[in-house]
Amino acid sequence: FLCYHKGMPLDEFSTFPFECFLTNVKKLVHSPNKPLQQIHRRIAELLMRNESDEKKNSTLDKFKFVSNRDNTVINVSWDGKKLSTVGVRDRYLILKDGKICEVVKIFKQNDIPVFICNAFIIKGNLYSIPIESSKLHIFVCKNELGMFNFKVEFENILYKMIRILFSL
Repeated sequence: FLCYHKGMPLDEFSTFPFECFLTNVKKLVHSPNKPLQQIHRRIAELLMRNESDEKKNSTLDKFKFVSNRDNTVINVSWDGKKLSTVGVRDRYLILKDGKICEVVKIFKQNDIPVFICNAFIIKGNLYSIPIESSKLHIFVCKNELGMFNFKVEFENILYKMIRILFSL
């Protein structure tokens, strides 16, 4: 069968994970001298610019809430990310303290999302070579939940995650 990615035939799609990003990296280098230092400086400049842009944006304009007929918030989106209590895939977070959580309920508090979550028990790394997968925030979790119905403030979120079910 023929696979498509964003409307492209399979033979035009790269399977090398960072090949599409390689053009962006090349644009950061302006001369053949010390390319690594140039890339580092350009990325630092971009990050500083992004931080100043983020400070200019108001937090109230940052979040978009979707509610059902009962006025219960079913999903919230920000910066291209979406958390939902409806689907299986878009309801997971990793917190700054390392807990992996499933979002059970979302509500608004002063136009900022607050989440009621259940925490998974972390089992370990999915792989350990070339580095431990946990350093990339990739974990194997037990299907059991450790903590139930605890409140998570938005500022305690480290990353939004997805859950992929598979058997080892």
